[in-house]
Amino acid sequence: MSIPSTPGKTGRERLAEVKELEARQAKQRRMLALVAGVVTIAVLGVAILWFVSQGNKKKESESAEQQARNSQFIKTLTTIPAATYDKVGFGAATGVPSATDGPQDKVGDKPRVLYVGAEFCPFCAVERWSLVSALSRFGTWDGLGGAVSSPNEGAMSNIQTVTFKDATYTSKYIAFKGWETKDRMGEPLQTMSDADSTLVSKYNDRGSIPFVLIGGKSTTQGATWDGRSLPGMTNTEIAEQMADPNSAISKGAVGAANVYSAQICTLTGQQPANVCNSAGVKAAAAKLEVK
Repeated sequence: MSIPSTPGKTGRERLAEVKELEARQAKQRRMLALVAGVVTIAVLGVAILWFVSQGNKKKESESAEQQARNSQFIKTLTTIPAATYDKVGFGAATGVPSATDGPQDKVGDKPRVLYVGAEFCPFCAVERWSLVSALSRFGTWDGLGGAVSSPNEGAMSNIQTVTFKDATYTSKYIAFKGWETKDRMGEPLQTMSDADSTLVSKYNDRGSIPFVLIGGKSTTQGATWDGRSLPGMTNTEIAEQMADPNSAISKGAVGAANVYSAQICTLTGQQPANVCNSAGVKAAAAKLEVK
């Protein structure tokens, strides 16, 4: 290596300066290599954690889907004892139907309950528990299936529920139509009829789901009880807790079911009498805005 000439300095001094410069440069290179190594390790660590979390998320989602195929819970949900409804009353319901200014929505001479939601929607998953149990008091279901909400909703992911996609409902008092517009992953599922699309546009201009139109005279938008305890529970556990009037889930879900029942009774001439005159429905009716 040639040593640059520096006026006033000896060759020994100039050599010492060069060695010092080389030492500083070597140290800088080591520091840069160390920093690069640390950054690389950190990036790899984040990537590994992300892949692990995605793997765990996928396993949870697949497990939830497998559990939803078990439909034995539906019998429990649709046969909740009258004593449970009566003990819960209004319970911990968080909302009541709001009045509309439209004509009565009927199928023949029966007032109709219209539901619009989506399978991915966590609040739809919550609300179906109450709506199914309420309508079970006025008629019978066929084709209800287990379902689970989206795996991508944070703390409200993978909620066990039912779906109305293939369901039919029979009653001498009321009619029902349920639309599930998207599947669990947000892909298109069912296309509403033009008539129902018009009703939704009229009464739900923000497009909120779940949306329920009760006989054309009242609506609910969003969940009408707090279902934040549902994630992580099996569908069997939820149905069994609904049947227990002392559980928090029963107070919320069955309380909301009593509210739906009371609102429906205003359209059916308070029929059937054993439902509409029950203590639980009367307690909920006292809270109604639309009577």
